[in-house]
Amino acid sequence: MANLVTTARLSRYGPGLVQAAHEHEAAHLSLLLAGGFEEQSGRRTHDAQAGQLGLRPEGLSHDVAFGRKGALVLTLAAPAFDGDRRPVTEPAWTPPLADRHLRRLVP
Repeated sequence: MANLVTTARLSRYGPGLVQAAHEHEAAHLSLLLAGGFEEQSGRRTHDAQAGQLGLRPEGLSHDVAFGRKGALVLTLAAPAFDGDRRPVTEPAWTPPLADRHLRRLVP
């Protein structure tokens, strides 16, 4: 049976910060509330911008270079999954929320 505990974390990253390749134990969703960054994962590169929601599987190796404004990110870790089949297997990014919706989250 799956563990139904989910964690949330609000993180601020400084302008120009670079994170070398790293992995996360759990699949997670990241909502970019402000700023932006470039994420490299294997052959994939994504320029994340405010208002986008990213979905990342557990164990995904990625490196991140934050932009000149840094970033404010709300991350929700998925519950642990007991079994052979991983619930998330590929990373994905949504289109950005409209500015008027994002302003409701981050005045």
